[in-house]
Amino acid sequence: MDRFFALCAGILALAMLAPAAGSQQTPTPEDPMAKALTTVSAPASAKAFELLDARQYLVDQRQVARPMVVKLLASTDVLVRMNAAIVLTNMAKAGDTSAATLQALQTAMKDMDLAVAFWGFQGLMSDGVPGADQAAAIREMMKMERPRALRLAALSTIGERKPKSAAPIIVSHLQEVLKEYAAQVETVVTTAETIPSATPAPGTRPAGRAPGPAYAPPRPLPTGPPESPMSPTLRRRMQAPSEVPPLAPGTPPPHETYQPETSAAQIERVRRADLPNFTLDQLQTLAQAMEDDAHFPIVAEVHQMGLVLEDIVTSVSPDAPLFDFKTTPPWDLNKCVDKAVIYMNSHRADYGAAPAAPKPAAPTPAVAPGAAPTTRTAPATTAATPAGTTPGP
Repeated sequence: MDRFFALCAGILALAMLAPAAGSQQTPTPEDPMAKALTTVSAPASAKAFELLDARQYLVDQRQVARPMVVKLLASTDVLVRMNAAIVLTNMAKAGDTSAATLQALQTAMKDMDLAVAFWGFQGLMSDGVPGADQAAAIREMMKMERPRALRLAALSTIGERKPKSAAPIIVSHLQEVLKEYAAQVETVVTTAETIPSATPAPGTRPAGRAPGPAYAPPRPLPTGPPESPMSPTLRRRMQAPSEVPPLAPGTPPPHETYQPETSAAQIERVRRADLPNFTLDQLQTLAQAMEDDAHFPIVAEVHQMGLVLEDIVTSVSPDAPLFDFKTTPPWDLNKCVDKAVIYMNSHRADYGAAPAAPKPAAPTPAVAPGAAPTTRTAPATTAATPAGTTPGP
């Protein structure tokens, strides 16, 4: 019996110790904030759904999580910086447009990586962001030193959001790229051919004229005493064979046959394609070729910017005249840009832009006292013909 009670007591003691041992082996619940930050800080090792859940948790807890997410923008890992920019952008879209969030998005927008910069710009285009901050972001993304791919990606966001502050910035950018656009168009609609010049190049002889005898300067007169009739020098001369055989009586003197110079001067003549007489198929083929982003990127950029500009102007002023970017062929878009510039110069205030600075007046040429004023019409300003070229008929 004693042995039985002792066995029962031992079983009871083990039963009491079992819960305690179990409580020591059960892991403590992990801090969800730390887990989310760890997932975002190591996106390469996380699964897609884990990354999405971590981003959403940080957005939901943005008041606490924002400072820790901002620190991730200083990471050397591009993926970490990109995920931090995505979280900050989602915070802005959720209504967090505080100064700290906007400052962090501006930092992300200036990142050297295109994806990080794009997400920073996306966040600054959110509702509730002040118009001045959005205008500054658009102006930053439209800079010429920015890669064209990033400018076009930002333009896509502008087309979706249609902020009116973007209109004068786009017009200014169109003016800035117009010279490059014109140069790229001219490579398609013009051809150059090489033609001989009527004026010979320096150092060449005109074709068709036989050269005269070569000029040889006279030999200098001897300064020493004359040679004796039988001097060794005279004897050698008399014994040497004649270098030029004598001519037969009546034979004309020989002359060299002239060959025209192959290095005659040449010039380039530039001809512009006769576009008005192109067939519809030819015009469509040319238009499709010029809209190719890979071969004519600046043409595609000007066209896309013009379309976005028209959408913004229409959303602000439905009765405003269009600039015809949708119907003008890609080689004549400079005419559309001129219309946009004229419109924006008189409607800058409608789009939150300051009036354009007045240009200084051109100096008036001095007129001699008593001279009658000139009545001639000033010549039209035309593009200068490149040096060494002549316009084709």
